[in-house]
Amino acid sequence: MSKLPADCLFEIFEFLANDKESLYSCLLVNKLWSTISVRILWRDSTNYNFQTLKTLIKCLPNKSKEIISKTEIDFSISISKPMFNYPSFCKILLICEIHRKFESLFPSPENLIKNYTLIEIYKLFMNITELKIFSSINPEIFHHLIQYCHNIKSLTIEFCDNTISNGLKEFLFSIQNNLKYFNIIQDNQFNNILELENYDITIDVFEKLSTFIFPHLKIFKIDVNNVNYNFAIKFLMNNGKNLRELSFCEIMGENDNLLNLVIAKFCVNLKVLSIGFFYDELETFKIILNSCKYLETIKIWLDEADLLYEKVALETIANYSPENMNRIELLYFPRPYTKKLLSEELDSFFFRY
Repeated sequence: MSKLPADCLFEIFEFLANDKESLYSCLLVNKLWSTISVRILWRDSTNYNFQTLKTLIKCLPNKSKEIISKTEIDFSISISKPMFNYPSFCKILLICEIHRKFESLFPSPENLIKNYTLIEIYKLFMNITELKIFSSINPEIFHHLIQYCHNIKSLTIEFCDNTISNGLKEFLFSIQNNLKYFNIIQDNQFNNILELENYDITIDVFEKLSTFIFPHLKIFKIDVNNVNYNFAIKFLMNNGKNLRELSFCEIMGENDNLLNLVIAKFCVNLKVLSIGFFYDELETFKIILNSCKYLETIKIWLDEADLLYEKVALETIANYSPENMNRIELLYFPRPYTKKLLSEELDSFFFRY
């Protein structure tokens, strides 16, 4: 093992990516093993903990550390230079998670210096390819992302309000040619705090997003309340051609017939689709199955009150599904469901399918 080249060792250590204890042991073997292990351990920010955050603070420029050290917050930082440039190893950055962990670890009223520290930490990350952010993060962070983070291919935005700031808009423009995965979700914590049952984040959001063209976008997911379907339709008309996976309100369970018809026309290369249909939109369901000939997986909402129910959905899939379809997921609204699928009906489906 000691004579293996670094790239071979890296491939071997990749099998330990989920075994943190073994990777920590590898850190202690020699310099080469330590260098390889630390790259894997620091790659995903979801693994960061209290000690990791303290290490990030130690990676800050000396000027920033001096400013922080003069405050009443005890970060226990050192001016000494860390062994590695740890933030440079990070590929997957979840700003939302780091923010929450930081808040829980340092519950101090000194918000000004905490915000300063967080911004300085985020500026350390330059090699990320996967990013999850709040829509309302400090504009300085967007400015840094635009300047230094040019390889972002996966983006999740957690919206806290119904607007797209200029900073976020400029950031989206800067990465639109590289983006392959785009996920839009609603910050439910924010929603609960405001106690708004009909909180709508999509009035301004989709109006601006509908003007963007992401030429390499392969996966698009959105889960929010009260979608503005007109702008969602325009977005798919602009970006549906290259999509391989589309998930529309998989958690919220919203759907629209015109939107589904647009999917059938503009998203014909899909392999994975999560969607719902009202009981009187069976023909639209058939059109999608006939148009999206590369579909391999379909996730469909079921509900005996408004949407298709099990028997009809499965019969339609059995008769009209593309030849490559190999996975079917039935999603149910959390309310009483009385139209139980009989075993004979299920046998009939598998026989025909």
